[in-house]
Amino acid sequence: MANSYARADVFCFPSKSDTFGIVMIEAMSLGTPVAAYPVDGPLDVIDEYTGCMDKNLHKAIMTCLEMDRNLVKQRSSMWTWEQCWTIFRDNLVDII
Repeated sequence: MANSYARADVFCFPSKSDTFGIVMIEAMSLGTPVAAYPVDGPLDVIDEYTGCMDKNLHKAIMTCLEMDRNLVKQRSSMWTWEQCWTIFRDNLVDII
């Protein structure tokens, strides 16, 4: 899978309902920018340096083709297991 991500020019994430989409982080970790719709999941993961979100996926893909793959990879390094745990923990609520 990693070889496929690394060889891709862009990773297109066409879902409008996936809650997180770890595949986006996997692609970004190899320097592949992500094109997606601006919906939950991509909005939580993609920033202006790691991909492009647009209601028109073709437009998002074309923007991603111009992105700096080294910067995509660098910016994706924030997505560690520790960071994921922190986000999860901070969203827990008491039920008592």
